[in-house]
Amino acid sequence: MAANFYETLLNELSEALEIEKLTPDENNSCLIKFNNNLEIQIEQEKDEESLLISASLGEVPPGKYREDVFREALKANAAPYPRQGTFGYSLDTSQLILFKLMPYEELTGDKVAAYLTPFMEKAIEWKEMLEKGEVPHVILNHSAKESSPFGLFGGLT
Repeated sequence: MAANFYETLLNELSEALEIEKLTPDENNSCLIKFNNNLEIQIEQEKDEESLLISASLGEVPPGKYREDVFREALKANAAPYPRQGTFGYSLDTSQLILFKLMPYEELTGDKVAAYLTPFMEKAIEWKEMLEKGEVPHVILNHSAKESSPFGLFGGLT
């Protein structure tokens, strides 16, 4: 059932993005190449109950620059709701990665397409900064009322 759901979701996403039909490869992964030089990988998680969206943003060379980029990525990961993805780092490729795990529950191609816009904006911003050798700066607003639709203990504010 989940594999069929994944393929249905990719079909709906193709229609929502108005692109040619997306089909998963043998690893249940699908790479979408956009005109802005950004590639988004979408794959079904092994649990077959969630979708992983990711983008490689570029290599981060060792040294002070890497430390500064990681510090800002950690700040971004600590940002309050809504946060457009989580930063990770691949030791194999030395790449900074932005990703989002989306449970299948109530997920549609339209919802994935709507999420992709802010996700891609964040990915492009960071990718361009890395290409220039600049460090993105994250400014956090820690106001509980502004940061989440839920109060401190989970109720609506």
